[in-house]
Amino acid sequence: MNPTLEKETIVFVHGAWHGKWCWDKYFRKIFTDAGYNVITFDLQGHSFSGKIKGINKYTISDYTNALSNEVKKLKRPPIIVAHSMGGWVLQNYLENETCKKAIFVASVPPYGVIRTTLKFARKPYFYPSLLGLNLYGLVNSTTKSSSAFFSKTLPENELKEYTSKLCSESFRAFLNMLVPKYKVTANAKIPILVIGAREDTIFSVADNEKTAKKYKAELIIMEEVAHDMMLDVNHRKVAEQIIGWLA
Repeated sequence: MNPTLEKETIVFVHGAWHGKWCWDKYFRKIFTDAGYNVITFDLQGHSFSGKIKGINKYTISDYTNALSNEVKKLKRPPIIVAHSMGGWVLQNYLENETCKKAIFVASVPPYGVIRTTLKFARKPYFYPSLLGLNLYGLVNSTTKSSSAFFSKTLPENELKEYTSKLCSESFRAFLNMLVPKYKVTANAKIPILVIGAREDTIFSVADNEKTAKKYKAELIIMEEVAHDMMLDVNHRKVAEQIIGWLA
């Protein structure tokens, strides 16, 4: 990046069960070293790990307002990079707001999470978590988090570290994604990248293809990486693809 130019700002939006820590682990330094100002923030209720009392009151609209508030602090429209549920927040945001460029990382597709929910429904711990309105029960062990988010080759110590930082997720936000009530019509003038993971067990390659088609976006499918592309093995390759596209 030309050192004489003012640095561009990237706002990173995390997904369900996560917090800003998932970007701070690796991506903050990688993108700062590449010449960008980096902003990460916690969506409401995501500042602590474990089961969070009261998180079910938050909606996707609340999360969208949180993103909007971060952007309003800036002098210029930023680049926004959003992961998983954060991608749904970004889609909602772009209905009425704008940014310089948008990047969807393993994002919820425009038709929501009904297909993903059916995948989770095959797991024995799904219905107890659902009936208890406790979505933390879907990710509260290394076995569960590994199945959802990571490659089998992720070192055990890293898996334990990441699992210990996961938190509850809002049941109301989940319902917002399960039965979408709005039609996403992102600004066609915004350059958009959709980047998916071949080993993602939550959102398939087909899901990412449909997201890219919906937004007339460029599509990149990363090999040998799973859903948590910013933390998983080959996270640096994912970051380099994003930086290359931005350039």
